[in-house]
Amino acid sequence: MTPQIGTSTINCEFAGTKTFNIGFDKTNNATKDSDDDTTQVTIYVSNVVGATDVTVLSVIAAPQTDALFPVTFQKGDEKVYISSFSPGATFPNSTFLKFAKYMVYLSPAAVVDIGSVDIAEFNIFGTSNSDVSLSPDNVDGLTNGTPYYIVGAHKDDAGNIGYFDVTYNGAPSGPITPDFVFGLLSQDFECFVATATYGTPDAREVKTLRMFRNYLIEHHQTWAQPLIKFYYKHSPKLANFIRDSEILKSISRVILWGPIQFAKISLKHGMGYAMMVFWLPLILLIAVYRWWNVKIARRT
Repeated sequence: MTPQIGTSTINCEFAGTKTFNIGFDKTNNATKDSDDDTTQVTIYVSNVVGATDVTVLSVIAAPQTDALFPVTFQKGDEKVYISSFSPGATFPNSTFLKFAKYMVYLSPAAVVDIGSVDIAEFNIFGTSNSDVSLSPDNVDGLTNGTPYYIVGAHKDDAGNIGYFDVTYNGAPSGPITPDFVFGLLSQDFECFVATATYGTPDAREVKTLRMFRNYLIEHHQTWAQPLIKFYYKHSPKLANFIRDSEILKSISRVILWGPIQFAKISLKHGMGYAMMVFWLPLILLIAVYRWWNVKIARRT
């Protein structure tokens, strides 16, 4: 039977302990006597999740001291990132467990059978919860625009899989959808030129430009995609100069006024109409300028 993702919130990895005496019964009386050469061994019995034939019952519902939870995923360009995680107090080496890998199961539909979906393994490095790191930090080769449901899990040194995190398997966070734009965004959202200029990503002007970006992606992706990538690649350096200077912010507001008006008209009436509105006055101005030059030349 293939492992299944269950719905129980009971943490049932650990079933209990059993103590044995191992050694030589010198008197052959099946009793531990003082002269017997024995050693007491305690075996910790785990109701673990096997690799091929166990139904998963151990879904994490709250932070665990010996688990990596919560783990936060972020969409990227044809990939999803592990952007943050919170190691428990005894992670990755608890009294009876040593976790070696963090497993990620992905599927365009809600993950139920982990044996029939894509799997990615993240190596766990570190000896205490203060120096834990994962490598790599993303799952690559995904399809932009496709929602991916994600289930995370922990794999110990013995190959047992448990502590399932179903946060991104439909609820409460839902699936993650890779997007080529988000693969280029800095984690510091203040890096964008418009945001640096107006001081907040919630400014009306910034929201207008963001909506215009989405409009370009939806209606003109072929030529808009390289332009947007170029912007997100080079804008952070410019934004760093603007952010701390009121003079540069004022200059930037003047420069951005035109693109913002163009974006507003495009969103309301379409880009063709916006181009006509913006280019027609310029064409008329050039025509008047040429006519005036010709007129002056004839007089001389």
